Amino acid sequence: MLEENKTQNTPEPEIQTEAENQLVATASPEIENKTEIPTEAIPETEEKVETMPEIEIQTKEETLIQPPVQEITPPLVETPKEEVETAPQPQEPQIQPEPVPQLQPTPQTQTVEKIIYKSDPNIIINLLNKARAKIQERKRNKLNKVMTLFETKSQITNQDVQKLLRTTKRTTRRYFDQLEKEQKITQVGKVGRSVLYIKKP
Repeated sequence: MLEENKTQNTPEPEIQTEAENQLVATASPEIENKTEIPTEAIPETEEKVETMPEIEIQTKEETLIQPPVQEITPPLVETPKEEVETAPQPQEPQIQPEPVPQLQPTPQTQTVEKIIYKSDPNIIINLLNKARAKIQERKRNKLNKVMTLFETKSQITNQDVQKLLRTTKRTTRRYFDQLEKEQKITQVGKVGRSVLYIKKP
């Protein structure tokens, strides 16, 4: 502190203090008052004695100014913490209500599905029975066409039935096997082109 007073007595520090006063003039008036106090003309002998208490006062004032600044900063730090705390709270209630309504409707739909499923097997069985009956009816109509072919010819080959029904060799063979089981026709020959089918009397 004493060194500062010695430098202020020289003409150069006075220029510096004037520059400081100009800079302070643009700043707040409180700072101007602080800088004007050391720039006043004080005798050299008194200056050393008087300036020390003034500088101490200034440091005390500065310390008084600093705590309010520190008090302002902690609330700023606390407010983001509050915002962070408030942000998770809205997310938690949004997540909780959504699963609860979704869980309630699903058991209701499952019970409805079970009721429909209980009635479905009967419907499926009925549809399968109808389909089998229709297939058997078509097959019976084709077998009747094969029997009408015997009215025009006494002997029928596999190729004749293929042309009439537009089926494969294997399918016509199945039709002939079915008619043989019903004992409506007999096979003449064992295998090959020489195989003929004759109507039983």
